[in-house]
Amino acid sequence: MKSQQKFKKLLIGVGIVSSAIIFSRVSLAQSSFFFPSASFFSPAAAFYQSEDEPSVVEMLSTMPQHKSFYTQLENSGILENLPQDSLTILAPTNEAFAALSPSVKEKLSQPENLTKILQYHVVAGIIGEQDIKRKAVATLLDKSSVQITGIPLAGNKVGVKINQSIASEPLTGNNGVIIPINEVLIPPGL
Repeated sequence: MKSQQKFKKLLIGVGIVSSAIIFSRVSLAQSSFFFPSASFFSPAAAFYQSEDEPSVVEMLSTMPQHKSFYTQLENSGILENLPQDSLTILAPTNEAFAALSPSVKEKLSQPENLTKILQYHVVAGIIGEQDIKRKAVATLLDKSSVQITGIPLAGNKVGVKINQSIASEPLTGNNGVIIPINEVLIPPGL
């Protein structure tokens, strides 16, 4: 009987130690994720913008490195239907459009696919803390979200990835933010 009690105590002790190890690994795994700051998506300078400042669409129209994206938005007619009050535009560079595969470029030539891709680059509102915690934010493309991930940079800084693209410092207008990205985002199922 005593050997059964000793064995039972041994099993309880092993269970406690195993649980402690598992919980410590979970907490270590969580600490290895780098959360981007909500201030990245809504820089403090935006609060000091006046209404005399250009809108994000007006800003985008004057940015030569995003001319391909702006031209696509303009030609598709999406610009007329964008929210006017608060907007985040994920703006791929001209190089990102040039780097697309021939099959994706073929899909872009179809108006319905072009509209889907462009809507996938626009967020109604400013990306906030809750979006970052969920690691996703809804776009104007119905039922589609982009993924937000933090990536470590030198000096304990955190960069931002949106899906697989790397985001550059955001630019603020009087009604939102432009976030330059280095790849065209392709919605799931396209």
